[in-house]
Amino acid sequence: MGLFATSHLCSRLSTPRARRTRILCVNRANLATYLNDHLAGSVAALELLEHLASSTEDDAHEEFVCSLRDAVSADQEVLRRLIEQLSLTESIPRKVGAWFMEKAGEVKLKVDGPTDASLGRMEALEGLLLGITGKRGLWLALSASVAPIEGFDFPALARRAEEQIAAVDARRIKAAKAAFGN
Repeated sequence: MGLFATSHLCSRLSTPRARRTRILCVNRANLATYLNDHLAGSVAALELLEHLASSTEDDAHEEFVCSLRDAVSADQEVLRRLIEQLSLTESIPRKVGAWFMEKAGEVKLKVDGPTDASLGRMEALEGLLLGITGKRGLWLALSASVAPIEGFDFPALARRAEEQIAAVDARRIKAAKAAFGN
């Protein structure tokens, strides 16, 4: 199904609205790098969410974190399916690097205090907020720059990221008020 040029990926895509075949041509190396950077970010986010879930003693916060972890995991699977459908390769070094960066972040949080405490919780949520905002940017960039790809609704994925942003930011603000005494 895919047609390959040296540095570009061209695929025939069926667009339901037009009921015709369009050709998607993108810079293969740039797209692979971009998607793998986001895949690595999702690895780090899931590790941080696992850490948050295991370190909290607040049942409501644990439920929120587990729900967010499931949503991030589902988005990661969408990203993996996209990489596979475009015949790109997952970057193991990027994922390993993200894993190590997240572990360094955990050490920083432990030095600052327990992640169940308000400051650690706020900083962890802020990191997640930045990552989810980047994920929203990913879906918007793909929506704006590539032809529709069957099975991938980039605007809907961006809206889902916006919902995650709102939920995480509300928790982050609550933790900030607790951390700073308000």
